[in-house]
Amino acid sequence: LERSGHNFTRFWRWELPRWTERDTPSKLTEYTRQQPWLRTGPEMAGDGLPRFDLTRFDVDYFARLRTRVRAAGARGIYVAVMLFELWGVTHVPTAWQSHPFAGGNNVNGIEADEDGDGAGRELHLLTGTPMGGRVRAAQEAYVRRVLETLRDCDNVLYEIGNEGGTYTLPWQEHMTAFIRRQQSMQPPRHLVGIT
Repeated sequence: LERSGHNFTRFWRWELPRWTERDTPSKLTEYTRQQPWLRTGPEMAGDGLPRFDLTRFDVDYFARLRTRVRAAGARGIYVAVMLFELWGVTHVPTAWQSHPFAGGNNVNGIEADEDGDGAGRELHLLTGTPMGGRVRAAQEAYVRRVLETLRDCDNVLYEIGNEGGTYTLPWQEHMTAFIRRQQSMQPPRHLVGIT
């Protein structure tokens, strides 16, 4: 990026530990190994690895994020940190099979797919149910940890999520307001946006 004169990049956040691109002729299975939460098990998740504990963070994930953001900043490069990847749940048919917020993939009893249709779109909705509150609390704890990790990095912009359908807009607005409240209590403030 530096050699090409660029001063901006996007740090992608892929929520699905295992997925297959819907239009890929080879139907290769892709894996995203590092996630924000520890995989404690002992039961196995849908991708064959230990289940997630949505109350315990993987410190290596956040250390890697911080190292990369600081490296970009040292070269004068701004970074848009994508907090959630909304496209996968909407468009990847098998997305929910390995998603950390699917009931069989975490040890916390959190199941964001409240209507049981196997899609999990409720993950990015503001449902008023007790389960919706638990989902949002886990999401907000993750966002709070990202904010803490990058607080002193002045080259950061936050992006709520990638390619969320219009049905996600109230949830994205909630997350934007949440970030603004968090940053007002613990400056400095970074830009936050919906794309």
